[in-house]
Amino acid sequence: MQSAPFHDLRDEMMGEVNAEMAETVKILFMRNGRDDQSRTNLETIQVLRVRRAKTNNMSGGPSKTLKVGITAEMAQLHINRATYEGPDILSGDVVIALARAGNPRFEVRQVDDRGHNRLTLELTIQ
Repeated sequence: MQSAPFHDLRDEMMGEVNAEMAETVKILFMRNGRDDQSRTNLETIQVLRVRRAKTNNMSGGPSKTLKVGITAEMAQLHINRATYEGPDILSGDVVIALARAGNPRFEVRQVDDRGHNRLTLELTIQ
């Protein structure tokens, strides 16, 4: 990758964020619900963010009057592109939060690789 004038500032900022918010996670690489032998599982220190459960009505909006709803916790794993050296992460892979009580497991639903500084994994709780 070619260098850009803002890269030094970006790297400094990401280092500060990682120092405060990063935690150890394990990534299990899966294929059709089973271990993918072609990709080696790994532990890495990245930023995992989990938001509180949010209840939406069936049309997708915030619940107000409709009693039937869907509750989902939203989670994202933000992976530093500059330091990650593992295999490609795909939908269906599993992330385990090793630094959290109970080691919660998340399934990768989507990978956003368009950002220039981090890969963003959209996760759902297993």
